[in-house]
Parts: sequence; structure tokens; C-alpha cells
Amino acid sequence: MRRTLVMLALGCMAAVAHADHFDDQTVGDLAKVPEVDYAKKVPQIPVSALSRLPEILVDGDGRAFLVVRTGEGNWTKLTLSLANWPLLAEKGKDSKFVIVHRLVTYPSDQRGIAADNENIYLFDGFGIDLELGQIVPAGTSEDLRYVAEKGGRLEPVGETEIYLLGKAPSPPSARTTARSVQGPVKASDFTGAYRLEADGRWMGRLVLDADDDGVLSGSFVSDETGQTYDVEGKIGNPANRATFRIEFPRTTPTFNGHLWTRGRTRLAGIMTMEERPFGFVADRLSEKKGEDEASTDGGDAPPASDAE
Repeated sequence: MRRTLVMLALGCMAAVAHADHFDDQTVGDLAKVPEVDYAKKVPQIPVSALSRLPEILVDGDGRAFLVVRTGEGNWTKLTLSLANWPLLAEKGKDSKFVIVHRLVTYPSDQRGIAADNENIYLFDGFGIDLELGQIVPAGTSEDLRYVAEKGGRLEPVGETEIYLLGKAPSPPSARTTARSVQGPVKASDFTGAYRLEADGRWMGRLVLDADDDGVLSGSFVSDETGQTYDVEGKIGNPANRATFRIEFPRTTPTFNGHLWTRGRTRLAGIMTMEERPFGFVADRLSEKKGEDEASTDGGDAPPASDAE
């Protein structure tokens, strides 16, 4: 069984105005967790404690934030909460399960992203393989598993270690609160993570960061290769127009698009690759997806000190 070092930092996922505070926690921040004085090692986490532990990102959302280092040296961050499925109770089974709202795993060389998934459900008898970013049966390749008995708990597999954090490794950046959803478009409205699809064949996760001068930087993680590529560009005129390039090894496609002025939820336009035009669309990823898909069960949660 793989040896895994797991750092568990419990807090809340950011609301829409703080959409990128999850992204503020970089792989470099995660790698420092074992040495910080505000981290405490615990052997397991009662799932009923998830909604009562200190909220270290943004108050009021009720999601926990986990930081994990696998036995292969890969780093993972994920947000989750406890939920309830009444149908299970009607059949005489434990109705609790865990929603994994967002999961990102970084390779051990800290370059790119190995796994990126969201809105997956963890039931009794199953675990999470963090290299795959998927739910797997307990006793296979899991790094964490959910056990429903005795109130339910998340427990490490093998010689894993779990830590609770008293605060977020990285504070909110200026860009996490800068996006508006109405009125004149400004540079910071482009900042965020998107699901990019071009011509139905180039797909992946696009992250853009705009500074006050309208300069764009970021990254693109390809679905096809799993590799991360640099992105650079500029916001133009009118204010909702942007041009950016993805630096692939053998070619550099240019994207000319417009951000929707209402809601700022979509960027769409033309991608030009080797003088050939193709259509593209980039939909802003929602950190609130899945929130209404199951009812949250706070339960009789113990205080943070009882998580041991």
C-alpha cells in the first residue's frame, strides 16, 4: 500500500466574490505546511466536525479545505462538505456522504496539474485516489477513505498523516475580490479559471490573471496531454476584448475574444492557428456547482479539538 503524507486544512470555500482564494493556495504554499506552527497533526477527522471546524478561507460557506501530499510526493488541495441522502436512510443505511466540491493535484516536480475534478461524491466503503482525482473502492489505490460507522470519519490510508490548519497558507490576493458582474468591464473581470474549448478538439482548463494595466498572464492545462502551457496576452479596446496566446511547443495559437458584459461568465471569439481561424468559447468555472445537489447535514459536530 502506498505511503502517503496528508496535510488536512479545514476551512470554507470562497463565495463568488472570493472565487479564486482556492487558487491562491499554490503548490509552493502546500509544500510548506509540515513546517508551519499553525498546523496540528490529527489521526482522523469525524465528518460531523467538518461544518464546525474553524473557517480559514472565507466565513459562512461551510466547506472544508484539505491539503494532501501523496506517497509519490504529489500535492493535492480539495474542498468538501458533509451531505445527507434521505433515500439511504429509508433503506436502513447511513445517509451521510461527503461531497468533494473541488480537487486539484500537482505533480511532485511542482509543474503543471496531474488531476483536476469537481463535484464527486464519497460514500461509505469508498476512497479517493488523488493521482487520478477519482473515487475508488476502499482497499484499492485510495489515499483517503470514508468510513460511515461510529458517526462517520475521513481517515488516512496506511501511514498517512493528517493536519488541521489554523489559517490559510496564503491570504486572499487582490484579484480574488476584484471581479464585478455588472457595469463597465474592467481588467480584473477577466481574472479567473475557465473551461476552454476550441473547434471541439482543443480543450482544457484556462487560468487568466489580469493586472491593472490590462496585461494577461496565466496557464492552460490540456485535456489531451495533461501538460501545462504558459499564457500571455493583453486586454484591448473595447474593454471587454482580450487577445492572448497559448505557448504550445510547436505552435502558438492566438485567441481574440470578448468577455460577456452581463455576468462576466463567458469569453468567446476566434482562435487563429497557422493562419487558420477556428471558433472558441471559454466558460468561467463555478466554485458553487453542486451546492444544491444534496442537503448539508451539520449534525452534532464536535469542536475542533475533538477531531483527534
